Amino acid sequence: MKTSLVDVLTVSDDVSVTLTHGDLRPENMFFFDDVPSGELALIDWQRATIQPGVWDLAYFVEFSLAPGDRRSAERELLQSYLDQLRASGVVDYTFDMLLTDYRRGLLTPLIRMIPTGSRIDPDLPRVKEVVRTMLSRLDALTDWDCGDLLP
Repeated sequence: MKTSLVDVLTVSDDVSVTLTHGDLRPENMFFFDDVPSGELALIDWQRATIQPGVWDLAYFVEFSLAPGDRRSAERELLQSYLDQLRASGVVDYTFDMLLTDYRRGLLTPLIRMIPTGSRIDPDLPRVKEVVRTMLSRLDALTDWDCGDLLP
């Protein structure tokens, strides 16, 4: 039974976890044109943590794609993610489990925004732009009925 946000965001022992970036967005990603494998380098690891890997995907999709683009690509991205997990040997993770973890991952940025928002200067131009963009992307919470996860 969920009684608090801590319960919602606490990862149970039966959920597989990995090292995640925590702030996965295009500004923190670098692709190398001269590497055929399409290798990727990530910077800005200050929010790295151990959690379900799909939480990084949720953050990226929620805040890097415009809502219409997110809606049209989301299920395909989730299926591709699951296919890659299976190709890497993860066989006991169903699409339904992935969706539950994804929905929980969509909530985590909102939870982080609350204390962070109290420490930033709202008059800085870049802050206003970032806040407007982030708030406009939170419709993913409604699209995926994330409120149902809350106590």
